[in-house]
Amino acid sequence: MTVRALVTGVTGQDGSYLAELLLSKGYEVHCVLRPQPLAAHDWRSGYLRDILGRVRLHYADLGDAPALYRICRDCSPDEVYHLGGPTRVDSNLSGRAVTFQTIFGSTKALLEAMQDRPAARFFLAGSSEMFGSPTASPQSETSARNPRSLYGFAKLAAADLVALQRHRFGVQASTGILYNHESPRREPFFLSRKVTRGLARVSLGLQENVHLGNLEARRDWGYAPDYVEAIWRITTGAPPDDYVVATGRTHSARDLVSAVCSVLGLDMDRCVVQDSAFFRPVEAITLCGDASRLSSVTGWKPRKSFADMVEEMTVADLELEKTHVAATRH
Repeated sequence: MTVRALVTGVTGQDGSYLAELLLSKGYEVHCVLRPQPLAAHDWRSGYLRDILGRVRLHYADLGDAPALYRICRDCSPDEVYHLGGPTRVDSNLSGRAVTFQTIFGSTKALLEAMQDRPAARFFLAGSSEMFGSPTASPQSETSARNPRSLYGFAKLAAADLVALQRHRFGVQASTGILYNHESPRREPFFLSRKVTRGLARVSLGLQENVHLGNLEARRDWGYAPDYVEAIWRITTGAPPDDYVVATGRTHSARDLVSAVCSVLGLDMDRCVVQDSAFFRPVEAITLCGDASRLSSVTGWKPRKSFADMVEEMTVADLELEKTHVAATRH
């Protein structure tokens, strides 16, 4: 029997990798897509067009809870992967109220659509931002949750709703508390892509340098395809619960820049400018995750190293920039 899955956020990094993974396993994949065309100039166009041509599409904005409810009821999925949400993450409490409404409201609508399907399984993409200001490191599933951003509060509220539905109605629902994870498909405004793409342009003579903020800020950076594998394992092979998905290791922004410069043969001191304009008003506390419970339950472990991930991203962005240069010459 073919397993039917419903995925939100397919145009994002995680959603695209997950759709590919599910298709490779023989799933019938349904995806929720915002009701707007994919721009021809979008840097994601190539691989996204391939993916979207192999799945069944349903159009709705994540802020339209009734539409999400109807889609989920109509699809009757065996598995729901709720990865969609605001693309830009606020670093404090000044974010837009719609961030909270979208994250919480979409989660509520999808869970309500599944209440009378006890065998169906649900996954919510949570965030390390739920921990906010940790009192201990690394953080596990039992660590205190003290979000410092509106995004973190929204993810925490959605995760609490998942837990409530799990305990009160027996919904087979889990939350993955995902730490930073990167890939060549990461949106260009995130730090990792800003560094790899910017320095690729420097190496090609397209710009002189890259302006960055606090180079000592540290992150627990993993590889997105590894994390998508964890998402699938949590949903299909783990008891419904909360699970931390992380590498358990941190690297600084300086480590990231140094690794990219090493791949490109650049002098970091000449091509990177530390600019106070890019410092966050409240710099994030270092977050480092303990995924030992996930590992013991499912056998999952991160496979790609930080260095190999950075090299893959750097080479991909170098080729991307070369393609753009060639296109402008014709």
